[in-house]
Amino acid sequence: LGCWVGAMPIPLDWGRAWQPYPITLLYGAIGGMCLGQAVAAVWAVAKWRSDDGCVLGFGGEENEREKRARWIEEVRADEEEMLARVKRNDEYGKRRRKEE
Repeated sequence: LGCWVGAMPIPLDWGRAWQPYPITLLYGAIGGMCLGQAVAAVWAVAKWRSDDGCVLGFGGEENEREKRARWIEEVRADEEEMLARVKRNDEYGKRRRKEE
């Protein structure tokens, strides 16, 4: 993004000292990187300072706990289904052996 913003002044006028080809792109890239680092730092501090770890509705502990609880329920349901299949297969195998 920084390079795109830095490329905007290129077609305006090449006669200025700050405007030759790679200079504006470099300034844009460096500015975008600095802006991204600043936003990340503010986000990290806001997340650290909030009680539930939620910043602007993203990444709250409650959401993570709910997701984890749903995932555990799904895993348990899958385990129960798998155990029921194993039991049915064992019963089927026993019946087949008795018939033979």
